[in-house]
Amino acid sequence: MKLAENYRKAEFCDRVFKLEFVREPAGVSSPVASSTVFESMLRLLGAASTTEGQPRSVPSSLEAGTEPSAPFPRTRVDVECDEIPVNAIVVAAKSRVLKAMLFNGMKESDKTKAVILRVTAAEEVAFKEMLRFIYTGGLSARLQTAGAQMRELVSLLLVADKFEVPSFTGAVLKCITEREWKMSDAATLADSLPEVLTEQFPDVKALVDKARTYVIDTFKDVNATWTSAEFLDLSWGQIKLLLRSDELEVDHEEVILEKLLVWIGTHFSDLNERKRAVARLAPHLRPHSFGEAFVNSALFRLPELDLVRNDFRKSIDMLELAGVASQFFPSRRSSRVEIVDSVRLDSDGRTAKSKSVRWLGQRWHFAVQKVFRKSPPTVGVFLYVGATATELEPGIEIRIDFLVKTWPEKTWKQIHSGTNVSASKMFAQDHSHGFLDALGLPWDQAMQAKEYLDPSGRVCFKVEAQRVRKAP
Repeated sequence: MKLAENYRKAEFCDRVFKLEFVREPAGVSSPVASSTVFESMLRLLGAASTTEGQPRSVPSSLEAGTEPSAPFPRTRVDVECDEIPVNAIVVAAKSRVLKAMLFNGMKESDKTKAVILRVTAAEEVAFKEMLRFIYTGGLSARLQTAGAQMRELVSLLLVADKFEVPSFTGAVLKCITEREWKMSDAATLADSLPEVLTEQFPDVKALVDKARTYVIDTFKDVNATWTSAEFLDLSWGQIKLLLRSDELEVDHEEVILEKLLVWIGTHFSDLNERKRAVARLAPHLRPHSFGEAFVNSALFRLPELDLVRNDFRKSIDMLELAGVASQFFPSRRSSRVEIVDSVRLDSDGRTAKSKSVRWLGQRWHFAVQKVFRKSPPTVGVFLYVGATATELEPGIEIRIDFLVKTWPEKTWKQIHSGTNVSASKMFAQDHSHGFLDALGLPWDQAMQAKEYLDPSGRVCFKVEAQRVRKAP
């Protein structure tokens, strides 16, 4: 049964809301369909009157999920409409905007005339849900199920803000917070809410921050995730969110560019459109992080880079010439780390520590120590992290390889085959992982082993660690 029919049965209804439906012109569509509803809604909100008591103006984002050259589609008002009888006092008690329209002497306050509201299809559903909430104090049961679409919940937040119904905003936020999120939920929240909303409501900002963190955590391993179907489904705004992040894990910026071109090719079939897309995303790339061979690579010569090639070259040359400090242009986080150091094995068996490096937000080093629990004592090599397991990223797995340099060949010999280590298990006790008998020799024999001693009498060890995706 329609909402309007339910309200018509209420004897105390004294006013009518007349919803006029705003439609998109035929043939206009967005290449990233997931953002179309929100762009239409934000356009309407952005065009709303700023007069006291009228729906608040909300800035819209042209870039989120839209083709670089696509103009804003013009909207038109359809002659079809829906009339909803309401009780003015009940509605005004919950919404400051509707109260002003009904009672503050505006033309809409004429009791003999319907209050005309122009809405999109998405706003129509959201507006009726808001009216239902005003009368019943609760959301529809279907919105509190796993099958509810996050897009619809976001449209409810936008309408709640537009008509200033804080209790409705709170109910929708509670519904979003309590549901079990999927990747698509986080992606929708990450770039669908205007800044004016996040600035005004701390709870909304916290929700958006959580969603953005979720998206970044999901796709920060560039090599492993940027070819997935989930990544290719991301919108324009979500791609920009990732490119701006300092959390991306990749060794060279050209890897990001390669994956980005695949995403662009998925959404834009025309070469000129792909060129414009690259030009708009290029400011979020980091030229100083490109590898030395980038300017001579086939990637650099691709036609998609025609509009930015000279700028890339100038930026790289300028940074190299100026020797700009890395703190002004932070690099991406590497998905791997390498620690190399030489230690002396002495008769006292003193523990030797390598230099430390920062990786995954923590300090890492390896130590070479005499293992007295073995008989005779052996050479132990252990990788240490300066954090408890609870401080490391949940569920993280690290592939660790231990190597030693051989002489006179100067080649690296793997001590043991690489292993994937669950940080929460292996680093839980003493923050370390390694081997008690790294060289397969007693300590005293290792001190004299010409195979491992460099000209200065030291042994050179290398530890390689790489963050890997946990097997499903």
